[in-house]
Amino acid sequence: MTQAVMTLDNALQRIAIIHQQHSIKCSLSLHYLQFHFDWPHVDWARIASIIDMEEPLYLEKVLGEKTEIAVVVRRRHWVLQHGLYPYAYFIMEQWINEEGFQSIFHYYLNECLNTEHYLSHHLSILLSFNEAYSQLENDQQTYRFTERFCEFVTSTFYGNNQIQYPVSPSFNPKLNKEGFPELNTVFNACLTQPGFWGHNIITLSWIMKNQGVLSKVQWDKCLLNLYQQCHWVFNEDGDIPTITPHKTSPLTSTNKMSPLEYACHSLLLKNKNNLHQITLAAAVVYLVKNLTLEPSDEQRLLSLAHHFA
Repeated sequence: MTQAVMTLDNALQRIAIIHQQHSIKCSLSLHYLQFHFDWPHVDWARIASIIDMEEPLYLEKVLGEKTEIAVVVRRRHWVLQHGLYPYAYFIMEQWINEEGFQSIFHYYLNECLNTEHYLSHHLSILLSFNEAYSQLENDQQTYRFTERFCEFVTSTFYGNNQIQYPVSPSFNPKLNKEGFPELNTVFNACLTQPGFWGHNIITLSWIMKNQGVLSKVQWDKCLLNLYQQCHWVFNEDGDIPTITPHKTSPLTSTNKMSPLEYACHSLLLKNKNNLHQITLAAAVVYLVKNLTLEPSDEQRLLSLAHHFA
């Protein structure tokens, strides 16, 4: 595998300037893509630089310094709800130290199951934080992880950034006897309505990737929420992209790439538009590798990648 172009340290030192921080999710996606594609380092460096457009480096930190600040536990959620910084950092640090990160992760995972957010960042980014937590190696990473996670929580939950849209009145859901959609049903809905920058496809890949983390009830509810969002009514064209079929030969004549590799290479390197290029490319690869797809469905996925290239 090509040497990593974005370390976990680098991702943890990046701060959001538009909604939630994406660098941790992008870093994990970059590593996944590098495992599958053997491209020159210069290409990977160009891809990683996409993140610079929206999430700058912030080398300082608040946690880790000696302080006499006392944490009032009973005010924990009030502080987080109101985003009282920097006190919120100490509240979150105390909570993780007291109960362990898995307890906090499942607390907010249950919040995700009870609310549907536009673009589903509340779920996909939460799952990426959980994956990254297992990779922390030292106190400095832990301090920055805690700060980035605290920023994500206060900008996402407690009634913040929870945009929702109505479900189409013509929506006739296909559900099993337990009242939930099957995976293939949700996948087809995501192909039909991939959403802004393919967010429905991205979210589905993260749900599937974390099936082992989710209980059966949580898995079913995640799929149901995403299925319903594929049938939301939007006003902006960007939220309902029309994907034109893109025909590709089995191998391109110039570089001998497979259609999947060529589609991802084009998506990641043709233009620098949006950091979701990285997470969308990883999602397309993950779904191709982990679903048994009809050739027509795989072609629709690749056409999605070419659409956003």
